[in-house]
Amino acid sequence: MSFVRIERDQYHVVKGLFSGMESVFTPYPLSILEETIDGIVFVDNQDHPQCAAVISSDFIGGRLIGHAVDKEFNEGFIATMKEHFFSNVSSSNFKLFWSTASETWDELIFCIFGYKVFRISRTQFKFDRHVFETLGPVETNKDMFRIDAAMLQSHESLRREIQGLWGSTENYLQHDVGWIALSSDGSVMGLCNSAFLGGGLAELSIQVNKSVRGQGLGFQLARKATDLTW
Repeated sequence: MSFVRIERDQYHVVKGLFSGMESVFTPYPLSILEETIDGIVFVDNQDHPQCAAVISSDFIGGRLIGHAVDKEFNEGFIATMKEHFFSNVSSSNFKLFWSTASETWDELIFCIFGYKVFRISRTQFKFDRHVFETLGPVETNKDMFRIDAAMLQSHESLRREIQGLWGSTENYLQHDVGWIALSSDGSVMGLCNSAFLGGGLAELSIQVNKSVRGQGLGFQLARKATDLTW
């Protein structure tokens, strides 16, 4: 048992770990395992892994999978993360987006970063397309557009966010996974796009400006997004 980085042609061995609690919120790790976005994968055993760390290329985001009982794997993970984030001053300011499915994994993350990270809960909902499509239309006076290359060029903050998640705007646009709502002066009032795609699922992110919340804008953007074919 150890802490070993595997190559892309071995990613399939990690998918077998997704069952029970581990199957919750899988689009993100699967987006790396299916090579929709670039990432790095470590396992305790190359042929029959019991645990894995699926990590974004910049190490900022990731998912710890399986059972956190392998001492060598845990020590390897801790050493690798500390080396990446604490070996130089430029890495002192960062945001982390790690997900886990056990308190033992949470303790491992805390062992590395201490109070630089905090825990949040997530709730899973099953999307019922039939019910969603039978809901009546909601009128909104905001113009909605697909997020295309021209739109990203016009909105720098959105472009930076997309690049951070997808590695490049070109990769994002290849999957055509977002809509944006603009006011008459071109300000962004809301958007709905996919942060990750994996396992035939999309992890949607919906953002609506506080000034127009409660008017059905998020609903309309979600309706636009779910009409897309992934």
